[in-house]
Amino acid sequence: MKSVWTLLVMAGLGALLFPTVCAIFPEINLRTTPAIVWFPVPQLAVAVLIVWLCRWPDSDGTCTRSPPALGVMIAFGLALGMGVLGLVLTGLDAVVGGQAGLKGDRFLATKTFQHVYSVMDVLCAGLTEEAAIRGIAQRRLTAIVGNAKAQIWSGTLFLLLHVVSKVTWQQWLFVLVTAVVAGVLAARFRSVLVPAVFHSGANVAVAAGVLAFRI
Repeated sequence: MKSVWTLLVMAGLGALLFPTVCAIFPEINLRTTPAIVWFPVPQLAVAVLIVWLCRWPDSDGTCTRSPPALGVMIAFGLALGMGVLGLVLTGLDAVVGGQAGLKGDRFLATKTFQHVYSVMDVLCAGLTEEAAIRGIAQRRLTAIVGNAKAQIWSGTLFLLLHVVSKVTWQQWLFVLVTAVVAGVLAARFRSVLVPAVFHSGANVAVAAGVLAFRI
């Protein structure tokens, strides 16, 4: 049990630290050269590197170089479905009316910077959160407590990490469904990238849908 708690703490710290590291680049961009939107390149590179470092090992201890193509295709399909659900939960009236909020809105910057930030923030969050929750916690817990319990523990950790940022039942429902689906994908394909593609794709689909009605 001690090892279980250790893994959960490590994963929790990773889930908090990884997105923070990625968030440094927009701040530097805004403070130095706000007219040039360059932060997506290093931000995405770091997020992908984190996912790669936390990739799921094979039974012999080696790491799979690439996830099954079928898993990625399924993840993309599920991400589109989650995107539709996210837009519905956000409120179609608010989305269609261009009133739905995004994280980029808080920046005193150009519309381009705000829009790019809104997409990149949720994309990298999906990648890095899955790297921590599935890569550090679930994949290692599976060997200790079994597949089902590993999904429950890691999914619960994912929900707890969103206690502060998610306040409405619609947001909680989106997080809950994301946690369940990502956990199943990770267990089925033994790959961190497959749930990361699903999670980040669902996030981007929602952000892109909101932005589409602002243009």
